[in-house]
Amino acid sequence: MKNIWKNLTLKNKLALVLFFMTSIVFSLYGALQFHRINNIVYNQEDKLNEILVNNVKYRMEQRLFLAENTLSVIAQNV
Repeated sequence: MKNIWKNLTLKNKLALVLFFMTSIVFSLYGALQFHRINNIVYNQEDKLNEILVNNVKYRMEQRLFLAENTLSVIAQNV
């Protein structure tokens, strides 16, 4: 490996170093984007779960209200 590196010209050495540095930068950028996308997905999932829970609570309250009204109408007619 040392012989190969010694035989390269300065221009080729700089090109190799630049290539590896850019590949590292792009890898880090890709990892950052992946992390950001995961955070967005998890945040959306939390919001969706909250909406679903609120929807279930609302429907249960509506059913309870309907049951109370039905019982009061039945009690008035008895």
